[in-house]
Parts: sequence; C-alpha cells; structure tokens
Amino acid sequence: MAGTREPIESVCPDSWQYMHPVIRKNFGQWKYHDYPRPSVLRHVAYSGDEIWDGKAGTQSILDLFTLRKLCHMATSISHCARTSNAWSPVRSRSRR
Repeated sequence: MAGTREPIESVCPDSWQYMHPVIRKNFGQWKYHDYPRPSVLRHVAYSGDEIWDGKAGTQSILDLFTLRKLCHMATSISHCARTSNAWSPVRSRSRR
C-alpha cells in the first residue's frame, strides 16, 4: 500500500510578474484615482501615464469559458471607450 500523500502547501504566486508594465513602472506613484463608473477605476500617475482597470467578481475556481467571456467583455469595453463618444462626459470630470 502506498504511503499517504502530503498536501502541497504553497502561498499565492507573486503577482508582480503578471502586472501591466504601466502599473509596474508607476507602482506607488499615483497622482490620483478616478471612479468614472461602477467597477471601473482609472489610475493617473505623476509621470502622466494612465491606465484603466475593471473589476469582476468570480468564483474561486474559474473555468476557461468564463475567463474567455470576461476577457472578451473587457476588450469590447476598452474598444468602445476608445472609438465612441459614450465616455466623453466622464472624461471631462477628471480631477486635474
């Protein structure tokens, strides 16, 4: 009979390697954060760089279909924000 299997006890992976280059470059050097819409966060750095975040709640174990669906939604929203005037009133409310 085989011996008992020891559980793998590991900590969370280092998230630094998965961060966007703009976030890594300006880590801790943000001028302000904007909340233009629910679940949307805009970071503006002192260097002038800006990046937009979106929040999504999921279960702890994520299946591939849901992950692809979330990525598709994020791509669609970012494309709409760049190509339409739908978000232009939100941009004018920045705290500069």
